[in-house]
Amino acid sequence: MRTAFSFRLEGLVPDEGATLFSVDAPLETDLEPLTEHHDATATGTTSWYLLHDTSAGWAVAGQPPLLSARVERAPEAGLFRMEHQRHTLAPLAQAWLIERGCPGAAAVRLADGLPRPGDPFTVIAENRLRQSRLRILEQWHGQDESWVMGIDKAARTRPLRVFLETARADTYSLKEGAFASTTAARTWLRGDRRTPLPPPPSPNLRVRAARSRSSYSPSVPAYGEVPPQLGGRERGRSL
Repeated sequence: MRTAFSFRLEGLVPDEGATLFSVDAPLETDLEPLTEHHDATATGTTSWYLLHDTSAGWAVAGQPPLLSARVERAPEAGLFRMEHQRHTLAPLAQAWLIERGCPGAAAVRLADGLPRPGDPFTVIAENRLRQSRLRILEQWHGQDESWVMGIDKAARTRPLRVFLETARADTYSLKEGAFASTTAARTWLRGDRRTPLPPPPSPNLRVRAARSRSSYSPSVPAYGEVPPQLGGRERGRSL
């Protein structure tokens, strides 16, 4: 039996008259922590969370099941501040946390027992997604398959990108596809998918993945690693 999750806000009230959660956020009783990091500050503590909403999809099919949250607590003032956002894919949730001050190594360190990347292509695609400037247009979460469609603002050609995650027993795969338009991307996603997902125009992905073959080589980041520019200085503690 898992321990009930808590944001540890007892005795605190939201600052600036904000409510605890917006209408699309879940209850604490529906949340399972995948990773969390805590850092002491001059006035209290700051925490970053990557959470799984076990109620996602009950009311709205395809609803993103991941919740990233940043919580600031000031016990002496009796106040807290919280911001949060839903995500379909873990790399996007991790990027959200990193952008808001969470050390990169802590953001990508998930709990034991969770599915792991099944191939080097997945590791590379996850790192690309964490670093991408993706403006999300559509997203879907399913039991065996989840995907995000968006515009890569840094792409010079075929900027419409699809990141497709496929779940297996204890591993998963993530693939990136590039399209010239939303119509082409939607046609592939909602069609019979007889053609492979069109790869992005970046030969480095295939070269690096092929070089690693069946095992991860030093040129391919291992699970849980982040590029140096995202890692930052490790501080605080992870639970």
